[in-house]
Amino acid sequence: MLEVGLGHQINESDTLMYMSKTERKCAKRFDSVWGAWIFFSFYFKPVLKDKSKCNIVQDSNGVSGFDKSDLQLDVFLVQHDMENIYMWAFKERPENALGKMQLRSYMNGHSRQGERPFPFSVDKGFVRSHRMQRKHYRGLSNPQCVHGIEPVSSPNLMGLDEEEQKKWIELTGRDLNFSVPPEAREYSLWRSLPNTDFELERPLPPLKSNPQPPPKKLLNGSGLNLSTQPPNHINGSGIDLSPVCNKRRKDSFPHGNDEDCCLPINPHSDHHQDIDIHTIEPPWMNEFSGAMRNVNGPVTAAKTIYEDEEGYLIIITMPFADPERVKVHWWNNLTHGVVKISSVSTACMPFIQRNDRTFKLTDPSPEHCPPGEFKREIPLATRIPDDAKLEAYFDKSGTMLEILVPKHRVGPEEHEVTVCLRPPNDFALS
Repeated sequence: MLEVGLGHQINESDTLMYMSKTERKCAKRFDSVWGAWIFFSFYFKPVLKDKSKCNIVQDSNGVSGFDKSDLQLDVFLVQHDMENIYMWAFKERPENALGKMQLRSYMNGHSRQGERPFPFSVDKGFVRSHRMQRKHYRGLSNPQCVHGIEPVSSPNLMGLDEEEQKKWIELTGRDLNFSVPPEAREYSLWRSLPNTDFELERPLPPLKSNPQPPPKKLLNGSGLNLSTQPPNHINGSGIDLSPVCNKRRKDSFPHGNDEDCCLPINPHSDHHQDIDIHTIEPPWMNEFSGAMRNVNGPVTAAKTIYEDEEGYLIIITMPFADPERVKVHWWNNLTHGVVKISSVSTACMPFIQRNDRTFKLTDPSPEHCPPGEFKREIPLATRIPDDAKLEAYFDKSGTMLEILVPKHRVGPEEHEVTVCLRPPNDFALS
């Protein structure tokens, strides 16, 4: 049996299991906005004039203790860099970060009732400008600058209460007071990933025909995309669904946020011209017959999930993986549990030794994953009990991993409390 490590957990109410889909998304957005507010409040601070005598206070209520006239406005940061630093802080748990357009909208001062706004807003004296025109920001349309603030690489978050500290650790997947390195400003990988904005932000009008499947989110690892492909993926059933034409609409919603939204040109049409259906077979399709013609998923760490009343059984194929370096961890998000498998791929080595012969990799398109470390995170439908004991087993061949995950028991559960006499010393009067 493999050792199953425990990831960070949060002790949220079990009522989250019974929330509707809309309520879960609202709770997720609220926590993501709270995490963004904590990050910008503590990892950035106002820059005061030399003659200013006020003291900046950073606590669970935000940044205070200064006036507009105290700010030194010739110091500024480019919002593009601040976005990179924020996404670097959440790169271990990108699902808990705001989406691309949501982050920009939040930093521009747009927030909903009950949400904590961006701490360095214009009404507090932090001037905005578009004075940055260096080659470093070429391609950006007048990058916006926030005046009067500077970064804090290693802040002190002890001003938060214990519950907030635990929540911050859960959202970021990092230590409480992690440090931000200078190269975090250059972290731009997140900008090329599929958009992760919440569906509640800008709901799309329903389409009469089959909609385009949502984009897959790349999992962390060494270039291995181990996300599960939908049944209509191009490498699966061979059908590619793509809208004929989309256009950007920003004036469709009354709030005027600068979040982008793609809408079909003719969303109310009943004709099938809205979607082009292309049947494209992958190059290896003709080499197979039978079930393999409908196969989809990665070669290594492909998963299948079964379940019964007591829990889940996750079966994962691990060919060309080092069994001694396979690790299984788990944690709970607000709405569901996540099981993470990490290992090292030994496939597609550049050279292979067999007796006295050395073979060189010459296949231009090998179908096994490349060598190196990889991780895969598998979300479950429900949260995992906080006191759960997961079990992980390899079969005799060492290429099939089975993970048993218990479920929450349905309905109230009785627990007997031991009744005993109080020790005599506790009755003595002081």
